[in-house]
Amino acid sequence: MKPKLKKFRLQYYTLRTAYRVMEITQL
Repeated sequence: MKPKLKKFRLQYYTLRTAYRVMEITQL
């Protein structure tokens, strides 16, 4: 796996988790 792709995946998961937390906090 390329390091660039790994970094992108990590960023994607972090963004998704943050978005989900925001969604739960609003409810």
